[in-house]
Amino acid sequence: MKFFLGVVALLCASVLGWGPMTASAAGQTAGQTAGGPGYGNESVGVIPGVDPLQRTRQRAAKQLVKSVRSDDPFVRANAIEASLNLPNMSDDMRLTPMLQLALSDRAEVVRFAAAATVARGEIKAMIPSIRPLVEDRSANVRAAALVALYRCGESVDLTPIASMLTSQNASWRANAALMMGLSGDVSAIPMLTDVGEVGLPIGVSQVQGLLSRLQLAEARLRLGDESAIGVVRAAMYSSYGEVRVLAIMMLGQIGDEKMQEALFDVIESGPAPVELRLAALASLAQVGLPAAIKDVLRLKAHVIEGSESPAAAVRAQSASTLGHMENARRRVRRNIAPTDPADVRAVFDDVFAIEKLLTLLNDESEQVRVAAADAILRIEG
Repeated sequence: MKFFLGVVALLCASVLGWGPMTASAAGQTAGQTAGGPGYGNESVGVIPGVDPLQRTRQRAAKQLVKSVRSDDPFVRANAIEASLNLPNMSDDMRLTPMLQLALSDRAEVVRFAAAATVARGEIKAMIPSIRPLVEDRSANVRAAALVALYRCGESVDLTPIASMLTSQNASWRANAALMMGLSGDVSAIPMLTDVGEVGLPIGVSQVQGLLSRLQLAEARLRLGDESAIGVVRAAMYSSYGEVRVLAIMMLGQIGDEKMQEALFDVIESGPAPVELRLAALASLAQVGLPAAIKDVLRLKAHVIEGSESPAAAVRAQSASTLGHMENARRRVRRNIAPTDPADVRAVFDDVFAIEKLLTLLNDESEQVRVAAADAILRIEG
């Protein structure tokens, strides 16, 4: 099972109390090129014989380095979380200076993202900078710092995180579950199970309760407890859109091949919000068997629709989905033979995802540009 914070974590941040995931557009208008000098002038056309991905990686990396200093704290958090995928291109693009800056950021969400990134990457060089955050004024940051130290091999007591799981504070519950799952401490599974079964504090709304149970299930899955998969599958049919989107995204990260048909149904069985369709496409691209990937790629109209949405958050989600679809295309294309039918070869030769990501890398919204950069750097090959 493969997990990362990415869109799921930032969706949690948005839904659970850290405010909207909208990037600052100060100084930008619809008629301006948002990527800076020269960004809007590069052709997004494909050069025959040249992998278009290779000529975009450096631009994507520069976007992340630039966005670490964005005026918008959520953009800074996005950029830091994505920075773990940066290539080691030059001294000024090294991960350590970016993390140093973010760990002392004035915004809680940025310090949290930086500490969680240290935990994910097990970046031991950052231990001295992480230690002071154990006393941070934010409980979320303290939890991430403890897990970062634990993952880096330090002797740490993780029990303070446990008390956050039953808090009235929605972001505390969500991030405590996220951090316990990231810790790798399998002894936490019984506690996570008990919290999910006993219930949540009085005053927690039904939708917040469902989201919390879903996040507890994800933590258990991260720790290897596959009996929690039923919670995620059931949440896919919730009457609450945000619960459905989160559950569908998790199915892709979990690699739940049994839900392939249900994911196709989300897209094809009737009108559904574009956010749901994008989540289903992303998950299908991650879990779909080779025979199904052809059908996933043929559904590109949905992700193109999302990439042209007036809502920046939807365009950002589209960028992430495009990255997953391109990875799926490359994975299957390696086994496509010249003797395969022409229509099949045409589907797997279509680099529409890269072309769209190049366009989104020039988007007027910095949030979208960072999402596109992240997607590009996640593409394999």
